[in-house]
Amino acid sequence: MSNPQRYYERFQVEDVLTFISRQLVQAKTVDGREVYIQEIKTNQPLPPGAREIFLNMNFPHVAPVLDVIIQDDRITLVHPPFSGDPLPLVVNEKDPMKPRKALRVFEKLLKTMQSLEQLPLSLSTTLDPRNICIADEPYVLFYWIKNYSLDPPDEQWQHLLIYLLTGVIPKNKGERLKLLSRNHKIPTDYRQLALDCYDPNKTRDDILLQVRQLMEQPSVESRSLRKKTLSLKPIFRLGAIILISFAIGGWLGYTAATLNGSREAAEKPGHPSSAVLHREGKKVEFNETRNQYHLPQTQTGPVQVRGEIIRTRYQPFSIIFQVDDRSKFYGVNIDERGNIRMYESTDGMEGDDPTFVKLSEYTVSPNQRYKFDIRYSPGEPLRFSIQKKGDPSPRVAFGPEPIAHPVDAPYQVQFRGGAGTKLYNLNLTPE
Repeated sequence: MSNPQRYYERFQVEDVLTFISRQLVQAKTVDGREVYIQEIKTNQPLPPGAREIFLNMNFPHVAPVLDVIIQDDRITLVHPPFSGDPLPLVVNEKDPMKPRKALRVFEKLLKTMQSLEQLPLSLSTTLDPRNICIADEPYVLFYWIKNYSLDPPDEQWQHLLIYLLTGVIPKNKGERLKLLSRNHKIPTDYRQLALDCYDPNKTRDDILLQVRQLMEQPSVESRSLRKKTLSLKPIFRLGAIILISFAIGGWLGYTAATLNGSREAAEKPGHPSSAVLHREGKKVEFNETRNQYHLPQTQTGPVQVRGEIIRTRYQPFSIIFQVDDRSKFYGVNIDERGNIRMYESTDGMEGDDPTFVKLSEYTVSPNQRYKFDIRYSPGEPLRFSIQKKGDPSPRVAFGPEPIAHPVDAPYQVQFRGGAGTKLYNLNLTPE
């Protein structure tokens, strides 16, 4: 961003980050709130209503906009802090995405590209991996205004699926064929779809239709997981249940330091049946560099966790029950917009076909105090209740499936929060 000093009247500029052909300014408002600022240079004045279009954008895979400043030759967008990691830090040649997850991410971002184009003021974006972040959901960072922006980007959507599947963007058709043919973990239909993305006769609508057709088929991983689990636990309906995949922190989110020294559950599993871990009066506050808190003891069997939370605006929060071998996760997530979702996965952090249960039509407002109660009991669905201070009764949500952990499986209770979020009066009671 050229000449960032023009923001000094409204923002204290702390850093300038360069990505692709655009820069992102990290700054603070006069009241100390962290924001990120990007500029879109324009070649002519924007039409009336442009500011309202940006402010009212509500796409799940586009960074939200707090404020818009329109000048003669540019439009300035002010964003809340981003959470998550740039896609190249998450996906690479040594660690590509599982095919089913890659297909879902590809579909979401391709639909987002089309949604941006259909706005009254048509926008474009690039699906270059460097313009994509991954938090609990993928989202694009930069976008351009069609017919108004200087130097519009190459959309690059054709490369995204093969990158997600392999961690590599091949240089030409020969390299694409060679790369996909030697990767036997990628199903044949997925390989063909990745190649079809480069077919000049196929539109994005054609590709999205093929994606939907593939999504309707059970994946290789889910069939394998179903067979494996049915042989062990025929009582449970399988498929992937719910996944806690929640990366919190500042924009780059590289650190995962735990609050107060982060003791990694050094004690042996188990606890006396009458033990109660009290945290009465203790406050746990999260910030950009300390975004996790672990209860110090490993647990086994049913427990009840109670506490209170004050969430900062646009900051997420999660409670996670994680088995020691990291293969199973259950928990609750409050996302940046305050929506509550119950997450489960019986196939690790990258479990196939993750779904979720959302506490419908209820959001956790920022800067308000809420009491929460979460009950974890193997063989029963996870139960979560939350009540705003002053409300007559709590709202309750259940996970869609019984918890598949063995009763004696050791697990750890984690809390993850965005900057400024506070926890009070935590206590854990074995049941």
